[in-house]
Amino acid sequence: MDTLLLVDRDEASVTAAARELAGSGAAAEPFVADVTDRESLAGLTGQVREAGTLRAVARDAGISPTMADWRRVLAVDLVGTALLCDALRPLAVPGTATVCFASMAPLLATTELAGARTRAIPRGVRRRRAHLTMGRLVQLTPLRRAGLRGEFAAVVAFLLSDEAAFVNGTDILIDGAVIAAARDQRPGRSRAGRPRPRSAGHRVCCR
Repeated sequence: MDTLLLVDRDEASVTAAARELAGSGAAAEPFVADVTDRESLAGLTGQVREAGTLRAVARDAGISPTMADWRRVLAVDLVGTALLCDALRPLAVPGTATVCFASMAPLLATTELAGARTRAIPRGVRRRRAHLTMGRLVQLTPLRRAGLRGEFAAVVAFLLSDEAAFVNGTDILIDGAVIAAARDQRPGRSRAGRPRPRSAGHRVCCR
């Protein structure tokens, strides 16, 4: 049986999660580490090496701009991901899979900037918030709701499985079409010829 090493910087949370999984029959062990701390990650590397072969990594630690300023967001989401991957790379073997979660904030920001009119902003003057709120964007998507934990977990489970061996070096957007809705709502975008919204529950598959 594979050993699931749960990692979190909060000891109480990660211990409780490991205990819950162990109660359901899984071989789960807790480990306290911070992805922004090299020494902490060195300890994680040693623990993984002792456990055996590195089979898969699911990196879902992350924060959004609503939780911290941009410096902290970059430190956790960007630098933290790089540090974790660098720490575990020496343990990777053929077949080792890694899935890293990332915030949608950069895509939303890019969408907003692409639709904005270029203009000078005087120093000291704040730009008026013009972008749509996340709640409003969710209401514009086909299912009109936020994603469920199980829906994200199912995608990660597939990507870490042998069935996804040919999926490499790509981004998988699990957003219920939030980014598409944001692009559709950009200022100045023509609605002419736009297809009618699909009813909730319908899916669109493109090849």
